[in-house]
Amino acid sequence: MQNIADPNRVLFIVGPTASGKTAISLELAKRQPSEIISADSRQIYNYMDIGTAKEAPRPKTNPQVSTAKNLDPFPINGVNHYLLDIIDPGTRYTLFDFQADATQIIQQIQKDGKKAIVCGGTGLYVDCLINNYQVDSSKTENLEIKDQLEKQYQQLTKELGEEQAKTELYNKLQSLDPIRAKDFHPHNIYSVIREIEFILTNQNSKSNLAKTSKPDFEYDILLLWPDRDWLYNRINTRIDQQLEQGLEQETQFLLQNFAEAKTALSSIGYKQIANYLQNPESKEEQIEEFKKLTRNYAKRQYTWFKRYKDSAFIIESPQNFISELKQYA
Repeated sequence: MQNIADPNRVLFIVGPTASGKTAISLELAKRQPSEIISADSRQIYNYMDIGTAKEAPRPKTNPQVSTAKNLDPFPINGVNHYLLDIIDPGTRYTLFDFQADATQIIQQIQKDGKKAIVCGGTGLYVDCLINNYQVDSSKTENLEIKDQLEKQYQQLTKELGEEQAKTELYNKLQSLDPIRAKDFHPHNIYSVIREIEFILTNQNSKSNLAKTSKPDFEYDILLLWPDRDWLYNRINTRIDQQLEQGLEQETQFLLQNFAEAKTALSSIGYKQIANYLQNPESKEEQIEEFKKLTRNYAKRQYTWFKRYKDSAFIIESPQNFISELKQYA
């Protein structure tokens, strides 16, 4: 990690949810002129602030449904951040949109003589940059297939109930790409649908189709790998704090203003709160489900990011990250 201060080398800060990635990125950005690119597939959405644990959301005006994309930097603690709050919930934004936007932003940051830091826990977002995915952009989506899959889900829900409908479509994804299916939970149904759509559009999986190559930049990886019990306790505490901060009110706002934002509103947390808003007696049960699903998501992130352990600098105690990083400053 002797090259960590080199502005020509991109620094990736990755790891499971709630492990302290944002704090580390801001701490490092204090040490040299740097700008941060978010690699979080939920923090791209406006108005989803508490539930996605944003350090600070971009100021917003009154909600108006818009498909416009905002790639302007947003300063947090004096450091420019990109790909936070760039679209409204419900606006389609693919992995390859992220790849194109992030690549362009990295080039501009480096052109300005600053260090680019990519920080986030969405595994495919990180991987598409590190491995420079090469996919025909004209074949990344098919709205007709997407509509058919959503109608199929709605029909299955009527016939079998919501839980069984999700299981049926998740099983379909498993049959098409069992390896990729491990990165999803059946509850995240619209992400499952999007993945099936991609496979049916291309007659192949993302993992098979995405030819990889060396990226146009050199990079280093900081991989947060905390003790699991510590992390799971931190997840539980953070969710309690999010509820105290007004996550229920945020969910009500999203349901009122962006009811058609199915992918966003099926995210862990928002889905469970929406459930107990409809059935208040299930509140405690849904909060426990929220915590359990978030811990399960962290388990899948550990599995995903394990692929980088041989080439990354591992931080096993994020709570002591400042003292650990000083020797590399």
